[in-house]
Amino acid sequence: YNPNYFPGNEGGEVHEVPPKSPQCITPQSYEETVNTPVEDKRSSTSRFSGLFNQGKSIAARIGSLTSDTMNLSMLKQFFVETERNQILLQFNTMSNQLPSMNCALFSTGIPLLSNIKVEGTYFGQVLFDGFDARRLNVIEILDFEQGLGVLLRGSVQERTQMTCRMFDPRNTNAIDKNAFSRVILSAYEVIEKMVGLDISNQQQKCDELFFKVGQGRPYLTGQDFERVIKANQDIDGSEIAFHALNLLPDMKQRSSKRYPLKTPSEMASFGQENFQKMLNLMIGIRLSQDYCFRTSHAISDRDCYEVHSYRLPYSEVQFVDHAPLTFSDIRRTFNVMDREYAMAFGPEQLVGNLLCSKLTTMSEKITDGKSGNFFYHSHDGYFLCKTISNAELNGFKTSLSHYSSYCRNHPNTLLAKYYGLHEMNMIPIVVMANVFETNKKLNLVFDLKGSRQGRTNTSGVGALKDLDWIDRDIKLNIAHHDRVKLMAQIEKDVEFLQTNRIIDYSLLLGIHQSEGHVNRENDGGVYSEDGRQVYYMGIIDTLVVYGNRKALEHHFKGLISNEHSVVPPSDYASRFLNFVKSSVLQVNC
Repeated sequence: YNPNYFPGNEGGEVHEVPPKSPQCITPQSYEETVNTPVEDKRSSTSRFSGLFNQGKSIAARIGSLTSDTMNLSMLKQFFVETERNQILLQFNTMSNQLPSMNCALFSTGIPLLSNIKVEGTYFGQVLFDGFDARRLNVIEILDFEQGLGVLLRGSVQERTQMTCRMFDPRNTNAIDKNAFSRVILSAYEVIEKMVGLDISNQQQKCDELFFKVGQGRPYLTGQDFERVIKANQDIDGSEIAFHALNLLPDMKQRSSKRYPLKTPSEMASFGQENFQKMLNLMIGIRLSQDYCFRTSHAISDRDCYEVHSYRLPYSEVQFVDHAPLTFSDIRRTFNVMDREYAMAFGPEQLVGNLLCSKLTTMSEKITDGKSGNFFYHSHDGYFLCKTISNAELNGFKTSLSHYSSYCRNHPNTLLAKYYGLHEMNMIPIVVMANVFETNKKLNLVFDLKGSRQGRTNTSGVGALKDLDWIDRDIKLNIAHHDRVKLMAQIEKDVEFLQTNRIIDYSLLLGIHQSEGHVNRENDGGVYSEDGRQVYYMGIIDTLVVYGNRKALEHHFKGLISNEHSVVPPSDYASRFLNFVKSSVLQVNC
């Protein structure tokens, strides 16, 4: 097993790179690079030959294009123009406009693209070794592009090869404890710089992780890393919590979480527009959890008004954490442990996954609604971060005590499960559970408010609405006792919303259809009587309070329309319940 094998370098020797005159990589020169036939560029084409020529992932196909028999211009087929331009911009930023960069430039350049502070640490060298597939001690644009391809879309084999280069730069295929500790300790140092947390017993953690990865043997091989990378494809798949650097060994996972969920958007990479924003949010949430770890007392209404404000390390970002202990209590009500929550957002999983040659951050998606809010999905897909208005923030803070008490007394509620309330540079953000905690394909998704005014989706993109439901004449094939039970819970939930003067909520309903019987899993779904369908539902958008502004909107819209889109809480609740009872659950049929 030789992760650095390529034709002409069967022994994995390290070659010195010939000196080059400074020359900025421009879009024109980049086009020339990817359009020049390989036979005219023998000095650089052997870099990936034979190294990534197996598998069908994008990264594998990119690597195979640089073999001696193919043309680099085909690279265009696998990266859209905006992606290639972004990669070029990243490379020029890190290389200081030079055609190649050594480890010093690479390490200095990473903080320019993100808040990952690697200057003065060995972690920059570790990542550099992963990108330097040719072992020439320099990285050119195609090296950089290949490395990002593996981090974002690489197969297990490709990620194993890249990881072996990081842990075994001399290609010995026998990594001892000292070599392993060099990498892990450098990762701990980066985490301390990013989050500002003191990680204790670092060497002991290294030794324990080394023992687990090597299964007690005195050295590690490429096969060990391949096994770890495969195991960490699953969120609960292995006792080796390498994606979190084994920082959370006492973490309790929910039995329903078997694998990361599929998110509806791509993970952001270094240097992209919102990567820094996502990373700051991850760091802020992680710091908020450190307070929960250290504090334990009986929850009271006073905790709902507790506010922590602090500046994130190495940045000008002001982060505000509202009622941390109250939300910790809400999470426990729904069987979400503080450490599980911290790992889903914390930079530990980002750095740990980098050592498994995988870049994981939150992913971003703008909503289809009129609000223009943004959703950020945690890397495992189980948690959503949503920007909200200041009016929603103030309304939620007012009703938080009632919401917390209601969740505690009604753990089977269909109300949106809110797990955190934060502000980042005065932008309010809530963290909530994903209603669709399943990897099953949802054939249909509806957002139902019980109103007919403008409630149709003509675009065919996103959730369908009330009129679409009526036009399709859908019948939920649920057993009668399940219908009655669901309706009873929805009535309780709506009564709570009405009491707290909340309107504009909706029933989010996803339907999975199968030709045969569906495997029954503990993923929160309601199964049809014939076992061929699963229904996932929750009441979402529960933060809009009917105040003076909404009352005025109701009044003036009533002057020009017979049907009000904005109605008082009691009318909204009646309209919503009537639609759910008669058209969705059909309890009286």
